Amino acid sequence: IETATEEEVGSLFSSVREALSALKGPRADQGKKIAAAIDHVEALHAHLIQIREKLETEQRTGKGVRR
Repeated sequence: IETATEEEVGSLFSSVREALSALKGPRADQGKKIAAAIDHVEALHAHLIQIREKLETEQRTGKGVRR
């Protein structure tokens, strides 16, 4: 997960999303909640990727020296 791209994480969850969309009845409500949780996980992962890229850039340029 630490080195995964957004596309890799998206493909990881794609099969889960497909299975959730096939749910019927009371389980469909649970599926919607799970799908919303997956959306939050993907958004968090995208944010973490941005932070990782920023830190890597700072490290390469030497501007991110922290004490």
